[in-house]
Amino acid sequence: MAGLIPFTNGCLRLSDHTLLPHDPQRGNTWTLPYPYDDQARADAVVAFLQDRLGDEDAVATFQAFARLLVQRCRAKVFLELHGPANTGKTVLTNLLIALAGAKNTVSIDLEKLENHNLLFQTQKLRNMGLTVVSEAHGYNGSLNVLKALTGGDLIAADRRYSDQACDFVYDGMVLVTGNGPISTTDTSGAVNSRRRSLPVTKVVSAGERRPLLDADAHGGYSGVFVDQLSGFANWVLEISEAEAQAILARSTRSRAQLEAELAMTITTDPLAHWAEQMLVLTSNHLHGNRGSTMTELMPAGEMLISMTEVQPPDLRTTLTLAGIIAISRVQASS
Repeated sequence: MAGLIPFTNGCLRLSDHTLLPHDPQRGNTWTLPYPYDDQARADAVVAFLQDRLGDEDAVATFQAFARLLVQRCRAKVFLELHGPANTGKTVLTNLLIALAGAKNTVSIDLEKLENHNLLFQTQKLRNMGLTVVSEAHGYNGSLNVLKALTGGDLIAADRRYSDQACDFVYDGMVLVTGNGPISTTDTSGAVNSRRRSLPVTKVVSAGERRPLLDADAHGGYSGVFVDQLSGFANWVLEISEAEAQAILARSTRSRAQLEAELAMTITTDPLAHWAEQMLVLTSNHLHGNRGSTMTELMPAGEMLISMTEVQPPDLRTTLTLAGIIAISRVQASS
């Protein structure tokens, strides 16, 4: 199955986009619930993505994530969709599940994922192509398991009523959804460096809502976008794996993305919020903001650490964080 995507009418060989007939020797035991059609288009789906995500670079990030997902390539990132209810997050999630396949997707809420007393929960993620982490907004912790999932580290797991070792390395993609961006007490920067956050904020009024892509109990879908799923797969495959990796590496970002990432970091990271409030960059030097002296700044930082239960950072971490905020502001304003 490596290098092949199973559709209802055959297996697509990604190396040359040739559709091959189904064959037991290929070993596939599942198919995506729609056919492959190299002429199919997905204009309505792409227009929806542009409307919901609001920025061409954000759409490109979604496309890049989907491209690696469909080929079962691992990237050291997770995609985060956050925003209020009735903004289209479920449709965006279902589009990605439609690419991964319902049999290759598992859903788990963030609190259970990070609970070391529930290691049998992580066992569900083994061999899955997509993990959807839900109910993320209310959680505030170190996110050690999420970092391990996206970092290719060994995942601790238990099998109920068995003492057999079943730890594993996760080789799929991770999607995080919630009403807001996840917060973390981790100050190493590992979470934010892997986070690809896409805010979805435009609420659809009750009179404008209609079923676009709803999952059924049998792995199929209903709604306006069902007839465009083949075209959506074509659109995702328009970019190569290398292009997708480069996009997710964030080598280039628009001003809107920089501003959104800066605001998200300040909102979710207590140290970033402190640095934004208390430090300012002038002539390439960091100084206390609002006339604060160093003797006032350091106790304030120590008090913040005590109040938020974050891990105490060293001076380099704090200054690096403040520098990133300052540089991001310069880039976003240029």
